[in-house]
Amino acid sequence: MKTKFCIASTLLLMSVAFLSCDSKESNEVDPVLKNQFVIDETITPIKGLMVSFQKSTSDKATNSNDIAYPLDIYLYGSQPYFQDLSNQNFKMLEDSAPMIHFKLYTSANGKLDLGNYIWDRNSTEAGNCALAWQSTNFLEHTVLPDNKMISKYELVYVSKPKLRINKVGDELYEFIFDAIDYNGAPISGYYKGRINLTLISSQD
Repeated sequence: MKTKFCIASTLLLMSVAFLSCDSKESNEVDPVLKNQFVIDETITPIKGLMVSFQKSTSDKATNSNDIAYPLDIYLYGSQPYFQDLSNQNFKMLEDSAPMIHFKLYTSANGKLDLGNYIWDRNSTEAGNCALAWQSTNFLEHTVLPDNKMISKYELVYVSKPKLRINKVGDELYEFIFDAIDYNGAPISGYYKGRINLTLISSQD
């Protein structure tokens, strides 16, 4: 009788332990994706995202008769510096904040096409990512002609970026990306939020 009681007790304890583990696993929640990009294990929270385009700018698509329009995405870790804020078109100093930049081609001027973007430096087809870089390595402080002191960052080009853009609400977008920069550092990132669509002047 004592032996049967020990066996029954052992089985009961095993059942409780199994149910506890199963319950713990079922209650685990996947970690929430954060608005940040990671470069070689260095995390930079994303403070904002700007989508910019240039007025009446289009390029003939490489392999078709379609017209593709360049559109730039900037995910920045601190507020970049802008010039000529009083003008309709204004200019951003691209090396004035830690950020990641993607130059895309889309199907209409100022339109953010959804889906996956393909990396091809020689193509201007809509849905293509032709250029990307990151600037997280601080270089120096510098004083501009208007006596404004800003930070300067090193621009490092990025190879073979993978970028997906989803729309997850009336005004909410989701950006998921990964790449490797020219120094061999892995890059990954995520952003969910509203976008700031901005008409911006040429960078030259």
